[in-house]
Amino acid sequence: MRLNRLLPIAALLLATTHVALAADFAATDRFSKELTLDVGGSFLIENPYGSVEVIGADGPGLTIMAQKVVRGVDKAAIDEGRAQTDMALGGDARFRVIKSVLPAVRSTRWSSAINYQIRVPRTVHVKIGTHSSERVRVVNIVGNVFIKNVNGLIILERIAGATVVESINGSILFDTAERVSANVGLSTVNGQIEVRVAPESNFRWVADTIKGDFRTTLPVRGRFDGSSYRGTVNSPDGPTITTASMMGDIYLLGKGSAAKQAQSVRLRSTSIVSLPAPIAATTIRKALVQGSFSYETSIGNVAVGEIRGNARIITGAGEVQLGSVTGECYVNSRGGPLHLGDIFGPLTARTRAGDILVHAARDGGTITSGGGTIRLLYNGGPTSLSSGGGDIIVRQAAGPIEAETKSGDITITVDATVKSERITAKSSKGNVTLHVPPGFGADLVMTILTSEPDKHLMRSDFHGLSVRRDQLGTRTRIQATAKLNGGGDRVELTAEDGGIQLSSRGGNAVTVIGP
Repeated sequence: MRLNRLLPIAALLLATTHVALAADFAATDRFSKELTLDVGGSFLIENPYGSVEVIGADGPGLTIMAQKVVRGVDKAAIDEGRAQTDMALGGDARFRVIKSVLPAVRSTRWSSAINYQIRVPRTVHVKIGTHSSERVRVVNIVGNVFIKNVNGLIILERIAGATVVESINGSILFDTAERVSANVGLSTVNGQIEVRVAPESNFRWVADTIKGDFRTTLPVRGRFDGSSYRGTVNSPDGPTITTASMMGDIYLLGKGSAAKQAQSVRLRSTSIVSLPAPIAATTIRKALVQGSFSYETSIGNVAVGEIRGNARIITGAGEVQLGSVTGECYVNSRGGPLHLGDIFGPLTARTRAGDILVHAARDGGTITSGGGTIRLLYNGGPTSLSSGGGDIIVRQAAGPIEAETKSGDITITVDATVKSERITAKSSKGNVTLHVPPGFGADLVMTILTSEPDKHLMRSDFHGLSVRRDQLGTRTRIQATAKLNGGGDRVELTAEDGGIQLSSRGGNAVTVIGP
């Protein structure tokens, strides 16, 4: 599977049409494409903005129908948006990849989205990654399904395989094919969850919510333990359905019944260990805080324009927005996005579930997300970035960077004035890209660890790299080393099951290893 040979959509279109609507400054391009995909294969789509619909069908093959929509303030903005919004395809008949290509930081003059309708063999494994969409819909799949998104409704119908869905603000509707036959995990921070199953199914049900309620039309037997409910439907020897929503209600419904018929399991439960009362969400907004600011809440949102001092904010679940902080900044959210502006002092920003955007970490710090995308526009001091399952993007690194993600791509651009800097980037399942100035000096180590050594590229704009291969059990380690421009600080780039690219402004890329 040649995942790194992603081809631009212009080279793959069967048919293209576009319409420019002068009245509202919008343009629409429509594309279609057919590719091979084995019935036992896998399929991945990453689409930050736009809806995704995946429909399972009998027989092999993959069909893509895509609609690119760009809106802008004028025709020039429309043209710019169309040029910077693209689609890339990769992989082979065993593993197909679709990626929407968008700039890391988008212009305020235009917006764009790509909407997909895709037909795949119903037996394939499906993985979907989105940020904001009207909806993500998966229908008639018996393979495994994994979905991760931030905003938008998620609908799964006639799903038989093991399923995991992680969302921040999206509600989730899940409908099994027949009886429950595999484990299911559904989680959202601010959305509602509704599960529909055949009434005769045998399974265990684990549910957790802080503010919401658990409601069902099925004969569930179980008990509470804190904010969690553990029960069984019919026989307990079946799979497990796990549902978690911090802020929303959770419904478990038998097919043929309606949500309005569902009763709260709080009223049914006869053995309650501890049952917290629903917690009301709070919201605090301030334009300016003279001096230090400290705020802590179990559930709530915080928006402060400027803090002239230190900031300490802790929320059990909620969104945090800060314009600027002149002192030290500590933000910790159990679940929710963080949007931080100009931070002058040391920064600590953590969220268990949500994206993080930091405009400037002038003194560096620590930025951690349990599963979201991290975007850092500028850092002036040593900065550590870690994501449990999202991309990491650093637009202007003027200080040392240490970045690691469990599943996602890492892209780092070093400030043009920097001559040498300590950079460490590791992706456990994704690509690593580093952009440096032409005269950048470094003791370079690039490492790819993979079980398919002929499927991943290592590319560099710098010549003179020394490459070696080692066999580590069933995996191959490919390592390239060099002293760039006479050497300098250590730069370590590591990709497991992904590729590495080292680029220099005006450089001439060379394939170090690859198919």
